[in-house]
Amino acid sequence: MLAVASPAFASVNSSSINIQNNNTGTIVNTTSSTAQTGGNTAGGSHAGNGGNGSAVISAGTNSSGSAGSTGGAGGNGGASGNGGTVTSGSATSNSGSANVLNSNVVTVAGGTLNSSSAAVGNVNNGTVVDDTTAGAQTGGNHAHGTTAGNGGNAGLIGSFGTGSSGSAGSTTGNGGNGGNSGNGGMVTSGASSATSGSINVQNTNIVRTHF
Repeated sequence: MLAVASPAFASVNSSSINIQNNNTGTIVNTTSSTAQTGGNTAGGSHAGNGGNGSAVISAGTNSSGSAGSTGGAGGNGGASGNGGTVTSGSATSNSGSANVLNSNVVTVAGGTLNSSSAAVGNVNNGTVVDDTTAGAQTGGNHAHGTTAGNGGNAGLIGSFGTGSSGSAGSTTGNGGNGGNSGNGGMVTSGASSATSGSINVQNTNIVRTHF
C-alpha cells in the first residue's frame, strides 16, 4: 500500500498544517516449488532353470535288467541378462517472494511559515505472513539384482517288481550347470538443489518539508 501527499503553500500566517496518514493491512503469502527426479527403479532379470535328466528304471515280474544303461544328463540353467539402467537428470527448485505493506511518502512545500506550524503524522498497522519454501529430491531409487537359473538334477536309477531285476552297471547323466548371472540394475541420478528467498518491507514512511 503506497500513499503519496504533496501539498504546496505560497505563504502561511498564524495557522497550523496537520497531515495524518493511517494505514492498516494484512498480507498472507505462500510460495512453494518442488522438483523431483527420484523414485526410479532399475529391474533385474531372472533366468530359467535347467531340465532334469532322464531316469533309468527296471521293472517286471521275472528276471529283467537295465545293466549298463545311462540316464540322460540334466540340462544347464539359463544365464540371466543384465539388469536395467536408469539415468535421471538434475532436480532444481527455485522460489521467491517480495511483499511491501504500508509505505507513505509525504512532501510539504511552501513559501514562508509566519507564526505557523506544520505537523505530519503516520500511523501504520499491518501484518505480513510469508511462507516461502523450495524442495528438490533425487532419492528413492532402487536397483534390483539378477538371478541365474539352477542346473537340472541328474537322472534317477531304480528298480521294482516281484521277480529278479537289476540295474547293475547303470549310470545316470551328470547334473546340469547353473547359469551365469548378469550384472544387476544401475541407477544414476543427477544433482539435487533447492533455493528459496523472501523479501518483506513493512511500514515505510518518508516525509519531506520545504519552506
